[in-house]
Amino acid sequence: MASATSSQDSPNGAPLLAQALGGLVKFKDIKPLWPTAAATPEFALPFYKYCDSAQPNIARGVPPAVLSQELRLITGVCQPGQGMPLHNHTGEELMFAASGTWVIYFDEAESAKVHLDRWDAIVVPGGVTRGWRNIGRDTGCLLNISAITDQMTMTRPAKGEKAPSP
Repeated sequence: MASATSSQDSPNGAPLLAQALGGLVKFKDIKPLWPTAAATPEFALPFYKYCDSAQPNIARGVPPAVLSQELRLITGVCQPGQGMPLHNHTGEELMFAASGTWVIYFDEAESAKVHLDRWDAIVVPGGVTRGWRNIGRDTGCLLNISAITDQMTMTRPAKGEKAPSP
């Protein structure tokens, strides 16, 4: 019986198969990153950077568990009430509720919003302001998937911070 890494039996070839096998990420091996810009407790939450480019433009200075040529996957693991304040992305962002109940809101008053339950998802186009928060009773996990070329900017300062100059 041939091994899973045998280049003779693999239509992918040894280098691609080795790359695929090297792309495994175990949650227990990832260290959470804590956003330093979050001055309020409701936004001080752990994020886990599964994959990103070698020079990430989101959470700079924090290496991903696995390097990617195309995709970024960052997860937010949040207690009830925690989330991400209003922000913007230059590209599309897929938000997938792996667990918990979430509100994805598009303005400060939350007059435009959607709710995500476990396994629900939304694709938000670049240029659309959005924020998200765990509105469930238990810890939840929200996956945020985008291209490595996507850039994020905060649209409002956290408590105690000055608004960015235009």
